[in-house]
Amino acid sequence: MPLHIRRMTTAVLVALMVCVNVAPVIAGAPANDLKQIEYQYYFRGKYAATIDALQTFLARVDVVGDVRVHAQECLAAAHTLSGAPDAGREVFARIIAAHPDYPGPDPNVYNPEVLAAYGKARDEYAALALRNAAPAAADTVSAAVPAPAQ
Repeated sequence: MPLHIRRMTTAVLVALMVCVNVAPVIAGAPANDLKQIEYQYYFRGKYAATIDALQTFLARVDVVGDVRVHAQECLAAAHTLSGAPDAGREVFARIIAAHPDYPGPDPNVYNPEVLAAYGKARDEYAALALRNAAPAAADTVSAAVPAPAQ
């Protein structure tokens, strides 16, 4: 093998090794990455870019817990503010289904459009819960009422 090809191959391998070792350093803690997405896109009104960045962010396996919920909340807000309130409502509905005790977006941070999308999702979740609970409640009542004597 000629010397110049060996040198080129060695240089490529060294570059790959550096990239592999640097990649985990570049990918920071999920909370910090989320803040960067918010500051770089969401707070500047770049909602389409926010949606793309958050969908990629939420695909990460290390995004869990409160950070995941906050990212989904921001995604719902970005959908709503980009002119797709139904998509925002659907994201809020997924949050509520996964976390029924989710209190909703902070009214000091999010505007009324986002709060309205959350309100609709919460109302739909409550209505669905009532519809699913109604047959169970009727069965309980009928079991508690004694049968008429003959």
